[in-house]
Amino acid sequence: MSLAAVRCAAIGFCLLGLVCVAPRADAAEATSSGQLTQKESFMLMFGKGNGAMRVLCALERDGVITPEQRRRYADALLEAIVQAGDSEEDRRNARIGMAFADGRSGVCAKPVLSR
Repeated sequence: MSLAAVRCAAIGFCLLGLVCVAPRADAAEATSSGQLTQKESFMLMFGKGNGAMRVLCALERDGVITPEQRRRYADALLEAIVQAGDSEEDRRNARIGMAFADGRSGVCAKPVLSR
């Protein structure tokens, strides 16, 4: 198995973990009242979006996907990251995390998200 295939598989597993395990992280970080603080909620959703975009940028950098595919996948991942019970603010915070990674030249080759 080539190094690129191993790296792609590792990135895929990381992404799968992000999408599947992230809702459990909500429960682990909940305060004693069962609710996240506004800061915790922002950090969680920002982290989900930022991590997803970083994975997509790594796939693009390795030549697995194109910039146009990265944009489409980012939109699809946003839907997967934001759960049914999440608010519009949660969606916005996840999108901010994605845009933060997208705009950093050290992470992504070029921005594909509209600001």
